Parts: sequence; structure tokens; C-alpha cells
Amino acid sequence: YGSGFQAAKAIIHEYCDYTTIHGIRYLGEKKRPWLERLFWISVLVLSVFTCVKLTLNIWDKWNNNPVIVSFAEKSTPVWQIPFPAVTVCPETKTRRGIFNFTDSYHQLRDFRNNVSDILDLTNKQKELYGAVSQVCEPHLHDVIIGNKTRRGMEIIDALTEVSPLFDDTYLNCKWRNSPIKCNEIFHKFVTEDGVCFSFNSLSPAEIFRAEG
Repeated sequence: YGSGFQAAKAIIHEYCDYTTIHGIRYLGEKKRPWLERLFWISVLVLSVFTCVKLTLNIWDKWNNNPVIVSFAEKSTPVWQIPFPAVTVCPETKTRRGIFNFTDSYHQLRDFRNNVSDILDLTNKQKELYGAVSQVCEPHLHDVIIGNKTRRGMEIIDALTEVSPLFDDTYLNCKWRNSPIKCNEIFHKFVTEDGVCFSFNSLSPAEIFRAEG
């Protein structure tokens, strides 16, 4: 290889020619333009920096919240694993006879877009629209309804007031191939998707703690 510098240069060229790391082989090609070499050097440096940064983040996360994975000494049969909770949320969020959400949306949208000068909605209907729209697509909540939007527990009460009845949601239920009354195994919950019914779940008192 000659002198030490020449030997180091030859080894670097040889490494770049045979390495499988993407991008490095372009650094050692003799006919490669310097502009391209500079580009690949920048990409390589950025990649190394990103890897180091992610590694440090994972290390900090491990130091702050260490997680130890251990394996059970003996296998657990499937029949000893508790059956998971199943939650069903109706697609229909309101009873049409109590509150027609679609009609209210069209009226509010047309009034906002100056398509119609008539807004035939009571304050109660505006409040219900503001509550129900919380569990619908975001663009449905963007309709301006003034200060008629409810907050906190008022939204939960409104959703419960207009939600579909349990008997209208479930026709019949079976457990282990035996008929069973649906209202004996399903319990009502209010989630981010509206009023839902859950089977085999813990009660809210067992999941949440009361404030104060």
C-alpha cells in the first residue's frame, strides 16, 4: 500500500467498495463527483445523528420508566384466561323521534352558509346538537351554534337522553349457545363514541376513583 496515508486511503476505498451499508460505497468511488459525495456524507451524518438521538431517547425512557419482561414458569391453559370485555357502540347516536340530528345539521349548515334565512330550532335542540356532535365527525361539530354547547356532565346527560333504547339495539343474546336476557349481561357506558353497552366489564366504580 505504500506510505501510511496511502495505505489508509486504499483500505478506505476497499471498504467502501465491498461494504453492504447503503450510501458508503458512493464515498469511495474514484469517478464519483464531489457534489454527490458531499450529499452522501450529509445523509450518512444525518442518519448517524438520528440513530444516536433515538437511542438516547430510549435510554432515558428506560431510566425513567424501567420495564422488566418476565416469563411465567408454567403455561396457563386457555380456559383459565378470563374472557375479555366486549363493548358495542351503536352507529346511530340518537332516537329520531326524540332528536333528529340530520335535520338539525342541515338547518344549521344552510343558515350558516346563507342558503336559508330560517332557523327553526329551539334552544333545547341546539344544546342537543352541540352535545351529540361531540361524538360525531369533527366537521359536524364545526357548525356555529353560539353558546348553546354543553360541557362535562351535561353532555353525558344529553347523550343518555337521546341515545337509542337498549331493547331497540339488541334483539337476542346467547352465552355458551344458551339464550340469555341481554339486559342481564350488558351494561350501559358513555364513551368517546357515545352511549355504548359493555359485556363482562368492570363497573365504573371499580375502574375510576371519586375525586376528593
